[in-house]
Amino acid sequence: MLLDTNVINEIFTFWFPNENYNNFWFDKILDFDSTIKTKYFALLQNVFVEIKNYDLFGMTSDEMIALIIILDQFSRNIERTISDSELKLMNSLTIHEMTEEANRLSKYWISRKYYLTEPINKIVFALMPLRHLNRVHDYNIIIQILDEINDKYKGNNLYTKFKYQTMKRLELLK
Repeated sequence: MLLDTNVINEIFTFWFPNENYNNFWFDKILDFDSTIKTKYFALLQNVFVEIKNYDLFGMTSDEMIALIIILDQFSRNIERTISDSELKLMNSLTIHEMTEEANRLSKYWISRKYYLTEPINKIVFALMPLRHLNRVHDYNIIIQILDEINDKYKGNNLYTKFKYQTMKRLELLK
């Protein structure tokens, strides 16, 4: 395992304090970003170095989702607070490179059909890298999955917001 169970649980407890829509996921809150940098900057660096050559086969859904959150979400929070010297420590890694890795993980997660058994909050963040790269094909994958799980999550606030924003952004890309 790239991440041990304790780290995965810590990330989930931090990122998913409840099963509701959480404003901190999408609002730019400097104090929250600073907390993520303090807690997860070193982990982000280590994960990015290791993930490129890591065999995804055998990873659990939870491990993949935790890695996606680190690479796709925490990287964005950290970038908003990072200094020039810290950027040099990251070896000039870019959000785009981290998102590409998260996208690869997400597509593997999708191929395993984990979205059929996970709660909506984890599904949303497992799919998020596909939105961040702004590729029409990736958006279509998201819509297909959301349509497939529609009956299970129809009426759920997070599902509704995520689907609406995904469709809205897809229209802008076309």
